[in-house]
Amino acid sequence: MEELKPAPLRPRPLQCDFQNLKTWLRQCETVHGSLCSSPGYDEVPAFRLVDTCSRCIIDASVFEKTPKYLTLSYVWGTGAQKWHLTARSLASVCEEGFLDTVPLATTICDAMQLVRKIGERFLWVDSLCIIQDSEEDKLQQIPYMGSIYEQALVTIVAASAEDANGGLPGVRPGTRNLQPHVLQTEELTLTSTLETEIENSTGYNHGFWPIDTRKWTFQESILSRRCLIFSKEQVYWQCRRTMWSEEMLLQPTQKSAFAGWTLWCLKRKKININAVAGEAEGKFAKTYRDLVRDYSNRSSTFHVDTLHAFQGIISVITRLTDVKFIWAIPQPGFDYYLLWTDNRSPGRGSRSATTVFPSWSWIAWQGEVKPPLLADVPELECYVLECDEICLDLANTPLLRIHGDSKRIQTLPNFKHQAPTYPMREWKHKDLTVTTTDISKLHVKASLVGRFHIFFWTSLASLYVCDDQEEIRLCLPVTRKCLHACSDFMSGETSSGERVVKLEPGRQVRRWSMQHGRAAAAAPSLQDFIVVGSMVDHTPSALTIMMISWKEGIAQREYLTTINEKDWMETDRSWRLVVLG
Repeated sequence: MEELKPAPLRPRPLQCDFQNLKTWLRQCETVHGSLCSSPGYDEVPAFRLVDTCSRCIIDASVFEKTPKYLTLSYVWGTGAQKWHLTARSLASVCEEGFLDTVPLATTICDAMQLVRKIGERFLWVDSLCIIQDSEEDKLQQIPYMGSIYEQALVTIVAASAEDANGGLPGVRPGTRNLQPHVLQTEELTLTSTLETEIENSTGYNHGFWPIDTRKWTFQESILSRRCLIFSKEQVYWQCRRTMWSEEMLLQPTQKSAFAGWTLWCLKRKKININAVAGEAEGKFAKTYRDLVRDYSNRSSTFHVDTLHAFQGIISVITRLTDVKFIWAIPQPGFDYYLLWTDNRSPGRGSRSATTVFPSWSWIAWQGEVKPPLLADVPELECYVLECDEICLDLANTPLLRIHGDSKRIQTLPNFKHQAPTYPMREWKHKDLTVTTTDISKLHVKASLVGRFHIFFWTSLASLYVCDDQEEIRLCLPVTRKCLHACSDFMSGETSSGERVVKLEPGRQVRRWSMQHGRAAAAAPSLQDFIVVGSMVDHTPSALTIMMISWKEGIAQREYLTTINEKDWMETDRSWRLVVLG
């Protein structure tokens, strides 16, 4: 990094200098070149725009070519959005001045004013441009969210607003309070910086602004070419080449050390989604891992939005690489990407009870997701029914083998997978092929849905999960005839007459750290586990196993952990065709 030198600052006015914001945009347009230019216009069906001059909503198809427009990225909040586009109001919104007759949120009003102040006219806002009570319109628009934000001239980011009424500080008089201190000497003018507003933030990957905690705003930040970021006390410019702020005089257009320092202070980690196209350099997996890890850390009001709010990123990746996704997991390398983990304790799931997503996909779970490690190697051959609905005729429904792709799995170009040496592979059969005949023999009560349920052969065994106040232990079960000979066991009966083991029922093979504040120890429970992967260069040889539960004959993912292969060989295993849903 080049040597940091005193930065030329200027006192930031209490109200935005709109001419300065306009200068940033023109500077980026004329100097930054293709890096910050639009990728080209995709036709968005039923694309609507807010006409900030006529104060109405128009159908963009009236133009021969989609006009330049800005987008708004903001937090809705609870109850702050008092008016939004509905099917009933659709016929009236195109009338000039209509938006003056409805109670728009403060942030939207400020954004409309800002668009006019910098010499532009059109704005795209989700609540005004998508029919909110029409699932058909939402499903039509959501896949194009990536294109909408990519093609926007600028995205206005209401970073510090906790809801839609938080506004854009500096657009209206009296909405900013801090005034920089200026000290004049004989030779120098010293100006205090307003960066103090972010001094209390912690953690590089975790947002400190409300905008950085929501799932919907993630893809808006990632996919936007240029952003005007409104904090409480000043506006920042961020594009794909540099970063500026109101209190800073326009810096050189190249990526300077000071610009990098500003970006670090703001803690807005900008992931380059275009890197996914560099599969030869192993960029795909690394970029996808970063996207999933950062996105899963965020929250949404409705769990079903976990997929919707990621759909724009998926569509951009598919356009850049031709990679297809199955429930947010890349099809190339599918077996590998199934090995994601999280911070939950085993058996203490955070999967939503109302989720409509398959348990094997990370989108069905809440909380931070950890993508697979470099040393993870899949041990499955996964198949799906090639159908997008319930499959009633299994015999005539083709199966799709979801193949792996080593080029996309490799994360670092200098990392070399060493061929693993397994001393004992008797647990795994050589033929992993699944056929529709195999599936038709399964005793599954629930309906099978194409591309929702995955099928694979694997090794299955039952292990005890023992939960006490300090840790969770995974234990090998012992036979009933040996139970009385082991001094570490105590048995008893529940109120229903069920026999339970109260202490460790076998040899301990794994420990997990517990979450703090847990109450009394829980009785050991016998859980089913299946082999899904193995660990490269692990001594002794280790397997990655998935704890599963059952629902109408279909397995549900619960947790992922590891076990020594030798210990797995001592279990009472069975070779099973598993349906994971």
